[in-house]
Amino acid sequence: MKRVGYVLFIVILLVIVGALVLTAGGEDDPDHALDEIDVADVSVTIDFSSADDFETDAFEDGSRIVIENGEYVLTATNADRSRYLVGKSIWGEDESTPYPSLKNVVIEVEAQPRAGDEDNWYGVMCRVGADGSGYAFLIGADGFWSIAVSDGRSLDTLEEWRQSDTIKKGNSRNIIQAYCVDDYLALYVNGEFVGDHRDNELNTVGGFAVVAGGIEENVVTVVFDNLRANAANFEGKPNTPVPTNAPTDTPEAIDVPPIGAPEVTPPALDSFGPVVTEEADENGE
Repeated sequence: MKRVGYVLFIVILLVIVGALVLTAGGEDDPDHALDEIDVADVSVTIDFSSADDFETDAFEDGSRIVIENGEYVLTATNADRSRYLVGKSIWGEDESTPYPSLKNVVIEVEAQPRAGDEDNWYGVMCRVGADGSGYAFLIGADGFWSIAVSDGRSLDTLEEWRQSDTIKKGNSRNIIQAYCVDDYLALYVNGEFVGDHRDNELNTVGGFAVVAGGIEENVVTVVFDNLRANAANFEGKPNTPVPTNAPTDTPEAIDVPPIGAPEVTPPALDSFGPVVTEEADENGE
């Protein structure tokens, strides 16, 4: 009887531990189910076969934003501090262009680190202004994720960095999907819900972008491909085109460096660096 009781105790203990592990590894339910969001059938699709879709440039410290072999490549050298690069969609001249400014949008992109597989972050941005401001949906090669907001100079986290089993680690390719609908921001990775947040700071239309960065002396290269953006809205609430934080004239109206933050020149991104690097250090990544 003692033997049976002991075995039964072990079985119950294992069941409890297993349940705790599953709970820890899972994600909370999203505030809004996907069937509550209407996504337009017509989409903007970019395969990065042309340099006419996204901005490109090279910088003195070796950082660069280029198109190579049909992929959009961001390389941040992070020579002396934590930095990030933003590669933005090129604004069109009129309403007939395929790259509209949208407030409510779903953006999907394939992303894969090629260098700097530790202490990096990369992702997609919505409601992007000419200065690089916007909401950022970020993941890292260590399996962590965050949702942040950029003022064009620094990134401030809205959802602190947390780990998710949904994110493929290392130099694996991940499919990142961002939902920006009214004040609702949701991140999906590889088709699975990761996290969401509510924020109304950027209650404007804007473009879309990709982002990549790393900590000091960690040269980070991330390639992006097959970007798709669809207008979206909650049921019964149309996707209105105003107000805007994006230029509405000709491309000359945004004659600014094609980099969403002054990563390669002072001042430093003080408010962003500590948030990411300290969190990564605490988790041993």
